[in-house]
Amino acid sequence: MREWDEEISQVLAKLKLEPWREAAIVREISQHLDDCYQEALSSGATPDEAERLALEELGASETLQRELRRVERPSPQEPIVFGTNRRVNMITDFLQDLRYGARILMKSRGFTAAAVFTLALGISANVTIFSIISDFFFKPLPVKDPEKLVLVLQKSAVWKMPHGHSWLDFRDYRERLEVFTDMLAVTLNPVHLSVAGHQPEREWVETVSGNYFSMLGVEPKLGRLFRREEGERPGAGPIVVLSYDYWQRKFGGDPSAVGKTINVNGHPFTIVGVTPETFGSAQWKLAPRAFVPASMLGQIHPDGEKWLQGRSAVVFKVMARLKPGVTVAQAGAAVEKVAKNLAREYPDEHKEAKVFVAREQYCRPEPTFVEFMPVVGSVFMVMVGLVLTIACANV
Repeated sequence: MREWDEEISQVLAKLKLEPWREAAIVREISQHLDDCYQEALSSGATPDEAERLALEELGASETLQRELRRVERPSPQEPIVFGTNRRVNMITDFLQDLRYGARILMKSRGFTAAAVFTLALGISANVTIFSIISDFFFKPLPVKDPEKLVLVLQKSAVWKMPHGHSWLDFRDYRERLEVFTDMLAVTLNPVHLSVAGHQPEREWVETVSGNYFSMLGVEPKLGRLFRREEGERPGAGPIVVLSYDYWQRKFGGDPSAVGKTINVNGHPFTIVGVTPETFGSAQWKLAPRAFVPASMLGQIHPDGEKWLQGRSAVVFKVMARLKPGVTVAQAGAAVEKVAKNLAREYPDEHKEAKVFVAREQYCRPEPTFVEFMPVVGSVFMVMVGLVLTIACANV
C-alpha cells in the first residue's frame, strides 16, 4: 500500500501547524489520496499514473483548504442519551483508527515485530505463572472427597520450613491415631527409567505406602494398583505402576504393557497397572512417571534401607483423611498428643519438633493454612507484575 504521509507533511510544513492538527490532517488526506489512487487503478490506470493523479489531487488547493477548515472547526459533542443507538459511528471510528494504526505499524515493520515479540513473551510468561498459581493453590486434587484430606507436618529448630516425617514415625502415627480413617506416606525420588530397546532416562518416581491409591480413591486406567501389604512388607515383589502419560509415551497406549518389565535404576520391575489420565500425584500436582512401593525403596535409592529403618530421615510426606465429624483442630490436638509421646520415647530424633495438621493445599485452605504459603504466593504475584512491567517498558 502506497504511503502518502511524507508528501503531505512537506505540503503542511510551511503552515507550522500544531502537532495534533497536522496529525489529524495527514490522517484524513492520506485516506483521501489512497481512495483516489485505488479509484484510478480500478479505472485502468497504471500504478505510476494513479500515483500522479493522487499527487495532483494533493496539489489542488480546495482539498487542503477543506481539511484545514474541518479540523479547525470544533466538533459539537452530542449528549449521550440512554436508550439511543450510536453503534454505527463508534464502529466507523474504530475501523478508521484500526486502519490507520495498521498502516503506521506496517510502515515500521522492525519496531512492530519487536513489540509483538516482547508483548507475546511477557503475556506467555504471565499465563504460565498464573497457571502454576491456579494449579498449586486453587484447583482440588482429582481424588475422592479432597476436602477431607489433611497434611500432617512438623517444624523443628533445624528445619525452618514445614516438612515431613520418617517412615517409622508415619507408621506409629497411623497405628495410634483414631481421628483419621487412614494415612499414607509418599516421597519423590529421581531415578533412571528404561524400557526395552530405549536408553535410560532421568525421571521422577514416587515411592508410596501400599494404601496410597486406595486412600485417595484412585481407580486404575489399566491393570491394578498397589495393595497395602505390597507397599510395606519387606521382601515384597518389585512391582511398578506407570503414569498415564508415561504409558502413552513409551508404550503407545498398548494394553499389553501390563505384565512387562521396566528397569528402575537397573533393577527390573514388573508393570502391574496404569493410573487414570486425570491423576497426577498427591504432591503439588507433580507428574511422576511411575509409582513404586515403599518396600522397594532400598533398590532405587542408596539410602533407602536407612530411611525405612531409622527416624532421622524426615523425607516422607504424610497425608490423612479425616473421620466424619472430626475437625482440623481436633485432629491437630490428637496428633500433637501422639507427637509428645514419640518425643519422650525417642528424644534424640524429636528435638524441639512441633507437629501440626493443615488442610491439603488444593482444598481451599483455611486461614490457619501452612504458614509459608502466603509468602510463596506473594513471590509468584510479584514475578507476574515484574515480567509484565518489563515487557511494557521495553515496548
